[in-house]
Amino acid sequence: MAFTFADDIDCCPTALLSSQPNNFTIEAVLDSEVLICDFVDFKKVAGKDEFFTFASDILIHYSKFLETQSIELLSLTAEQRYCNLIAQQPDKIKVVPLSFIASYLGITLERLSRIRKKLKI
Repeated sequence: MAFTFADDIDCCPTALLSSQPNNFTIEAVLDSEVLICDFVDFKKVAGKDEFFTFASDILIHYSKFLETQSIELLSLTAEQRYCNLIAQQPDKIKVVPLSFIASYLGITLERLSRIRKKLKI
């Protein structure tokens, strides 16, 4: 669905707001440290106001992400989306396996290879 890099916060918004089980999975491409916070524990530690401020910030971020992703899928070519991905995370995206990038873009590995060859990457 997306790539998350160091210092990013990722979550399942439905689980965050409803205390339902998380329906997201994390697949680490590189050695990673992931902090997992249980919903009930987080709510206790954060306090009501801080929790809702945090939840609101996460929802705004996630909504922007979904809007951007939807618009890009409808209006940009795979090549343009690939260029955007490289522009956003130029160093970090170099370590992501090409098969994951192709999957993220919704294209075959062969198509990604042709795009990379055209762009001389």
